Amino acid sequence: LATAWAFNGIGLPKATYPARELIMFGLPLLGLAVIDQLMLGMDLWCVKAIMPSAEAAGHYGIARYGHQAAMMLPLAVVGAMFPTLTGAIKRNNRQSIEELIRESERFVFVIIAPMIALMACCGKEVVSLVFGHAYAPAAVPLVVLLAGALAFGMRWVGHTVLVAAGRPGTVLAALAPVLPANIALNLALVPRYGLVGAATATAATGAVAAVVMLWLTWRQFKVLVSPLVLLRTLIAAGVVYGIGFLVPAPGALVLVKLAGLSGL
Repeated sequence: LATAWAFNGIGLPKATYPARELIMFGLPLLGLAVIDQLMLGMDLWCVKAIMPSAEAAGHYGIARYGHQAAMMLPLAVVGAMFPTLTGAIKRNNRQSIEELIRESERFVFVIIAPMIALMACCGKEVVSLVFGHAYAPAAVPLVVLLAGALAFGMRWVGHTVLVAAGRPGTVLAALAPVLPANIALNLALVPRYGLVGAATATAATGAVAAVVMLWLTWRQFKVLVSPLVLLRTLIAAGVVYGIGFLVPAPGALVLVKLAGLSGL
């Protein structure tokens, strides 16, 4: 780019926007991105570094595929919410602000909680069908990581709300201590509990981050998803798990089982 500018004699116009404010707003976001990448990669790194078997890293990598796929949903939600919420905050449209926050939290919870129930009752069959029986040990950490995906999803909603309100520095200050906690948990749990320990470290620190972000969101806007919605979703997920647990589906029949349970 610099070579093209020099060759074509293109000059940079004088900035007409508040560059300092833009940089100060963007730096905390950069810090948050670094924290996210480290937290989401620390578990696999510890598995590779601490566990003696190369198979363990392969099994955990499969579990992480499911985790990453589940996290695409809340990322899509907050990506769609951010510009609309920013506009609502700028206009001080209280009704729109409350609806956006509440519906975003509800959507993330209602979508991911049943996924956890589905994988809890037939995760081993799904993993074996898709990746082969050799990767069946990935099923248990996958369920734990899906709980982590739910936690990270709720955290991202709160995170996005506060950034839209112009408080990225607050988000960074609140979440920075979670990273060393994540590292410490991985180092403590992986040697003792293996893949489940790594998944638990990720899910637990994600849950702490979610609680912190939702609390800050509540302080800022006094809005949270209805507890009744959470209760109904948990009951529905429990029913799905119970039926799935009682109805075995070996081999490819697990696809029929998943379709039926998803229809509930």
